[in-house]
Amino acid sequence: MKTVGEVKSKKKWITLCIIIILVIFITVNVLTVRNKRQIQIPKNIEYIKVTDRVISNTRLIAGQITSGNRSPIYLDSSKGKISKIYVKEGEKVKKGQRIFTYDNKDIDIQIRQADIDTQITQSTYNNILNKIDSLNKQIKKIKKEQGKDSASLQSLKDQLRDQENQKNTTELEIEKNRLQVENLQDKESQLTVFSEKSGVVTDLNKDMISSSNPTNNSSSSGYQPALIMNITSKSPYQIQGILTELQKEQIKTNQSIKVTAKASPNKTWNGHIKKIDNYPTQTNLPQTSGNLQQTANISYYNFEATLESGKGLSPGYHVDIQVNLSSKSSLVVPNSSIENIEDSPYVFMEINGKIAKQSISIGMSDNQWTQVTKGLKLGDKVVEDPDNSIQPGMEVKK
Repeated sequence: MKTVGEVKSKKKWITLCIIIILVIFITVNVLTVRNKRQIQIPKNIEYIKVTDRVISNTRLIAGQITSGNRSPIYLDSSKGKISKIYVKEGEKVKKGQRIFTYDNKDIDIQIRQADIDTQITQSTYNNILNKIDSLNKQIKKIKKEQGKDSASLQSLKDQLRDQENQKNTTELEIEKNRLQVENLQDKESQLTVFSEKSGVVTDLNKDMISSSNPTNNSSSSGYQPALIMNITSKSPYQIQGILTELQKEQIKTNQSIKVTAKASPNKTWNGHIKKIDNYPTQTNLPQTSGNLQQTANISYYNFEATLESGKGLSPGYHVDIQVNLSSKSSLVVPNSSIENIEDSPYVFMEINGKIAKQSISIGMSDNQWTQVTKGLKLGDKVVEDPDNSIQPGMEVKK
């Protein structure tokens, strides 16, 4: 039989359990109501409509301002070694002025041999002409003395026919020799190099006369041939820099550029890519490459860019170059509207007075806008800059 104390103690535990259960129930309901009220509380949200605008796919590279338009002149190892340079460092030259000459003894020997062959062929030709003339005289004489049916007359005619054939063949040989001589003379004339523009001689490699080696300097190695000199004109400032082989595949000549200088970050200059070398450079990377670091198994190529105006720039300035790879009119939203952009991008948009989460597919982007390729249509309203308080299902003020 239970005592009175045991019964009272049991009632206390039952009462305590009931109180705890009621507290938990009330707490859960309060939190649920609070969350529901938070979602349903109207909130002032700024929206922006999906628009159609031109967006550019760009790449950022580095370069350095240089003075004037430099035209490099490289060693052509197929022409031999350099025998003489006619200009000096810093000398002003005019277009068409002789600047240096190659020494190619093989061409000299071939020209002399071709002259000898021409003389021999011409001598043979003259002998054939004399024989033809002699045979014609003999045929005329026999016709007069013995008549047209003479046996010796037929023999002379056969000899004449052979000489005529030899004459035709020799004439072809003479023409062949003439073309060969002209070709060799043309090659010989190309051994003297003339300046293609007016300007000043810079970066002259004086050691080319003694050290030029057709084997070592040949472009067949896959590298740019040795530089002999530059002819620098007084044209507007240029930009020079270096591209990796990966950048070279994307960046092409005549693509437009926008330039900012580290010395004047608030100004911009426009221009275009003028030239990209076909051969990789063998030299170490200069400071123009910015934060580009030389990496094994990657080739580097020099490039040049032209500016519409160089006002406010000075030679030696380091610049950032934004290259416009392509431009396209597309549906876009602000970059700030997109959440989880690296994985599964989505935006918040208004549908029937409530916030909804909309998955999207994106394309190229710039500093402000991102192309939307799937998930939105023109005129849709998306939250411009959502924060952590924005939740799907939230009611919004009209």
